[in-house]
Amino acid sequence: MEPQQAANYLDSREVWWQQWQPAQKDHGTVCISCHTTIPYSLGRPTLQQQLHDPTIPPTETALLTSVKTRVTRWSEMIPFDSDAVSGPGKTTSPTPPKAS
Repeated sequence: MEPQQAANYLDSREVWWQQWQPAQKDHGTVCISCHTTIPYSLGRPTLQQQLHDPTIPPTETALLTSVKTRVTRWSEMIPFDSDAVSGPGKTTSPTPPKAS
């Protein structure tokens, strides 16, 4: 597969993920799915370099905005597994480290 074809494919899958109703989370964010978003996050910048394209795709910008929102508003976020849905104890998670 050519780099442009790969970039187009990854962008189309990420657009689909960001619009898929079950991936929608609170505060206008989307689930940062390990099986969808992580390959995109690792592969897309490499393809961008191979294509000599300095422009960050809108899909990547939307993903980064969602991640930044979830990190900066962590204390307000509803956990992915809520006690109401998944049973007691599912939402216990460590407090994220403070930025220095």
